[in-house]
Amino acid sequence: MDLFIARAVELAEQVPRAHSRRAFVAALADFERMLTATLDYPGGSFTHEDLEALRELADIVVEHIEARVDTRADPAAVQQQLVEGIYRIRSEIEAMYAGLGRDAVAGNPSRNAAEPPVVTPSR
Repeated sequence: MDLFIARAVELAEQVPRAHSRRAFVAALADFERMLTATLDYPGGSFTHEDLEALRELADIVVEHIEARVDTRADPAAVQQQLVEGIYRIRSEIEAMYAGLGRDAVAGNPSRNAAEPPVVTPSR
């Protein structure tokens, strides 16, 4: 998965380098697609360290989005699209931890890692 993480780094680095609105939105969409692709891999393909690296990249990308929104340089519709991107990225990160194995879920700081209690069916 080293190549996957390396490509995610490249895509995350494109976000702050994009100066035009179109380039910024395109870089953001590319990064989001990369996160979504993790769900296509079988459970256990990514280590806890891989997931943490992707989460850290996502945090950096979210910071860039927030900084751009704070400038209020884009029209309101674009700002809304960018904020929605933050929510999509956060959702993808949660889905990665949830969908890529029990070991990954245990390392997700945004989830309760405790196993739910086993409830016997009532008679």
